[in-house]
Amino acid sequence: MPPVWCDFADALRPPAARKIPEVFRIVVEGLFFAGFHGVTGKGIAPADFAANLSSGLLLMLAVRNLLGGAWWGWTALCLPASGAVHAIDLWRRWQR
Repeated sequence: MPPVWCDFADALRPPAARKIPEVFRIVVEGLFFAGFHGVTGKGIAPADFAANLSSGLLLMLAVRNLLGGAWWGWTALCLPASGAVHAIDLWRRWQR
């Protein structure tokens, strides 16, 4: 008999429903940097780091899904999405 904490239906839920701590940490980090920039005028503007944070969050979710034994499709969705966001970020920076 599987342990009480083992929930097989958990594997079918989208990874975002299980990965709230990562999302919360990234949101708090983004709010901190945006607030710091708004108050002091120093640091990175929110538009400049939003894509970078999003790409990192998607990579973090991909690794957590892979190591957590989630359905392989969630990892397969997170990796190209992270690459696309990263490519957009690079393209925006290259234009300057």
